[in-house]
Amino acid sequence: FYVKPILTDINYAPIQDSNLVVRNTTSHINKLFLFLGGTGSNTKQYQTISNFAGNLGYDVINLSYPNTVAAASLGSSSDSMVFNKYRQEVCYGTPLSIDVTVDSLNSIYIRTVKLLTYLNATYPTQNWNQYLTNPTTLNWSKIAVGGHSQGGGHACYFAKFNDAERVLMFSSPNDYSSYFSNSANWLRTSGVTPMNNHYTYLSALDEIVPFSNQLTNLH
Repeated sequence: FYVKPILTDINYAPIQDSNLVVRNTTSHINKLFLFLGGTGSNTKQYQTISNFAGNLGYDVINLSYPNTVAAASLGSSSDSMVFNKYRQEVCYGTPLSIDVTVDSLNSIYIRTVKLLTYLNATYPTQNWNQYLTNPTTLNWSKIAVGGHSQGGGHACYFAKFNDAERVLMFSSPNDYSSYFSNSANWLRTSGVTPMNNHYTYLSALDEIVPFSNQLTNLH
């Protein structure tokens, strides 16, 4: 089913894309799959993977979020922290990037918290509250975070700083700097989620970001 962001907080614009929520009514593993789509996408385009995760017993949130600026478009910047600032602003709403304008309310993190709060209040018997350790904090130990392209990079960014159950990256991460001929600063720093809980799915024929750059990002 779909949930408009404005239902989770009246301060969201009424025309925003709806969140897609999937819940298995017969089998539950008490884990959440938080999925983030690629640049310019809408949640309906990822129904297949959402339903697949639901069939495995996951509760699924396929989140609507501001996704109009592609990470790969920042590759020529002379700012060595350009990708860090971009990810931090989209994920958490910290005003750091000159390339995106995302406030805290519209950040991925707060959108997810508000949707979980709404789901828990609307469907109190479904235990959506288990994915929050308190009213404002996600319980990453129960969350598999994943995404496609831009969204996969955001998933990886969250996993860098939070101990997620696992992270799945499809056609990502794409934070490669052509200016510095290297992967983004944040990709080269040690992270919190163990590396054996990272899973990446790439195509050697990727038409958006060269496969060689994606491979460098993984190293």
